Amino acid sequence: MRSSEYSSILRFVSATIPWMSILAVAAVLFGLRATLVSIPLSEEISCDGCLVTLQLMEDLPLVLLALWAYALSRFVGTRAWVVLLRLFALAIAIVYLLDVAIYRNFFVRLDLRDVVVYGQQFDVVWRQLLHAAGRPVVYGAGAMLAAIVLGCVLIGPARNVAAKRVVVVLTVALPVAQTVRVMVPYESPSIWAIRNVIAHNMTEGASTAYSDDMRAQIERQVAGGPASCLAGSARRPNIVVLIAESWSTYHSRLFSGLNDWTPRLDDLARQGRYYPNFHAGGSNTNAGLVSLLLGRPIYSPIKAPLQLGPFEGAWSPDSSLPRILGILGYETVFMTNGNLAFSDKGKWLASIGFSDISGHDAPEYEGLPRLAFDAPADDHLYRKALAMLQRDGDKPRLLVVENVSTHHPYVHPYTLESSEKAVFDYMDQSMSEFVRRLAQSGFLDENVLVVVSDHRAMTLLTGAEQRMFGMAAGARIPAFVLSGLVPAGRDDTPFHQADLLPSLAALVSDGACTPRRTADLFGFTPPSARCLFHAPMSDWNSVHAYCGRAQARIRLKGDDSRVEWVVGRDAQADLLMETAMRRLSTKYSDVSPGTRRSATAAPPAAPLVLRPWTPDAARAHGGATAVDALPSRRHRECNIEFINGRPMEGAIPELDPFADPVVAGWVSDPKAKTSAPDARLLLRERSTGRLWRLPALQRSPRPDVVDARNAPWLSDSGFLARVPRELLTAGEYALTLAHGDGAHAAACGEVAFRLLAPARPAAVVE
Repeated sequence: MRSSEYSSILRFVSATIPWMSILAVAAVLFGLRATLVSIPLSEEISCDGCLVTLQLMEDLPLVLLALWAYALSRFVGTRAWVVLLRLFALAIAIVYLLDVAIYRNFFVRLDLRDVVVYGQQFDVVWRQLLHAAGRPVVYGAGAMLAAIVLGCVLIGPARNVAAKRVVVVLTVALPVAQTVRVMVPYESPSIWAIRNVIAHNMTEGASTAYSDDMRAQIERQVAGGPASCLAGSARRPNIVVLIAESWSTYHSRLFSGLNDWTPRLDDLARQGRYYPNFHAGGSNTNAGLVSLLLGRPIYSPIKAPLQLGPFEGAWSPDSSLPRILGILGYETVFMTNGNLAFSDKGKWLASIGFSDISGHDAPEYEGLPRLAFDAPADDHLYRKALAMLQRDGDKPRLLVVENVSTHHPYVHPYTLESSEKAVFDYMDQSMSEFVRRLAQSGFLDENVLVVVSDHRAMTLLTGAEQRMFGMAAGARIPAFVLSGLVPAGRDDTPFHQADLLPSLAALVSDGACTPRRTADLFGFTPPSARCLFHAPMSDWNSVHAYCGRAQARIRLKGDDSRVEWVVGRDAQADLLMETAMRRLSTKYSDVSPGTRRSATAAPPAAPLVLRPWTPDAARAHGGATAVDALPSRRHRECNIEFINGRPMEGAIPELDPFADPVVAGWVSDPKAKTSAPDARLLLRERSTGRLWRLPALQRSPRPDVVDARNAPWLSDSGFLARVPRELLTAGEYALTLAHGDGAHAAACGEVAFRLLAPARPAAVVE
């Protein structure tokens, strides 16, 4: 082959590779989004990939725009334009990829509203990102991006004859693709997920203002009089509201029949008054707090994205749970182990009336390991809450406790295991122990505990949930009440987070009234027919309504809002009006305590005695079984290093009985040159001599052991094991790590820990 032919081939390859690379990147990004979004959604509605075609129509203009910018950069003659155009194309690819990543991890889109709100606390968001993805991933991605940007800057003009033709073709194709995207009508409940990221952020339905005439009409209607009053009992119980971060129906066998990840909380719910038909007002923590503490059924601010702030439109309300109870003589306390600077939560809580607010920087948490939102493990939060309830006082208390350990990205606070199941198992243990200690103290005989989730977990909706709950799958959450003042049993009334405020206001006064229809969580007032509302964070421009068996989607656009998925032709106007009232009028959610409505009298207080929780055999953390003897031979090729993150050195550690003790260390079998696959933990109660074997140790990598022993076969010699809390009573225990059988049995030396007796929190004096 002649040199001229070689030169031609090289020119062709050098000219083709950049275009092929760009097209390959576009295909990969499109494939990622199709795999996560359009393919699963097509399967849900059984339309044989119809949504893949719709996604292609949505994404094609965006892909062509990026290609057009790159092609133009290969045609223009100045370095400045080359850099700007290539950075523009790169920005489109980065935004697309971020959108895919956010959907995968949080089941929402990359939305300018969220960027504006959460970007105001960049330091907290940055630490959360480092915790969620890991420093190597974050810094590696940053280095790669910096290299690509630097390449865009350094690469000068590279005029290419083919680029001119491509620019001409794309200049024609781009408007055609956009016209087809706009002209082809398609209505789907999933259109928010299918729409391309730029179009998603350009839709302004939620920020469209209502007319002055509509506002005036709503004010007249709200001023027309109360729509709902609840009977009161004029009691002054202490109230504890326990907000369970991201606890969802699919975590609970009781509330969904799906996973059995919170069996202890389920058992407690069965012994109280529990609500299988309970709905959240939104799909993030802020929306949940607005519904629970302000009594607002939906949180959907009417503001342009760039004008939004944290808790927009919910600051300094006239009516809120702490403000109403404060007027009635309550001490109002909010307690969390998370960072209150995030979303300005601490300032917002003070503005709605809490007199005592504490977060991650409380003195009790000093020196503790931190995870998401700078939070220590939840059991430290519950210990602090119990200590507060032990304090004497001359006022009844409202204590709102919000946990953090179950927040995404689901990392177990002691084992550091990245597992949603493991994290909710920890919540189940620690939260249920807190509840049982309240009950054992007698606190719940004449006081009230409300356990409720803030929102469904920000994970992809499953087909099983959607088949079970329909459109309401993203709104359904668990909730229950334990109190000697409240009748126990299952309550199938459709409830909403916003019902908590009027229900508690009525309980502690002579009754409560509100302009909107509400329902009594405690069952003293018969329920009435109404619609429940949910504003999904996944689609800011819609509101969902659940009216008995009927479900509807309201597409927001000010006075031009419309009902999709018709509930009934006669009901559409009322539904649109009620949605507008909930969004425009804060007075529509105001609660006025002290107005009695005759109803069945509240029952007298009764002792609340909880039966002990006994795990099923299949649930006993690997099946702990009693054994008769310790292994016969010992060696030093294993070590128990930590219990609940505390080093096993010096004094015997004292464990607070909130959760399963988590044991960590490493184990090997040097004779067989393996990491002892049959290892088990032996637990002995020193006072009685009882002994259990706990198999199924979870393995983990230990490069430090490999380096120290110069033994590559020890790479997976680390272990984690949980001791079932239900096996233990107060006292001192010995642990031994063992492997092998008979004459080949071996074990490392004993370590010990002491389990403290549960403290009995004193009931607060009224």
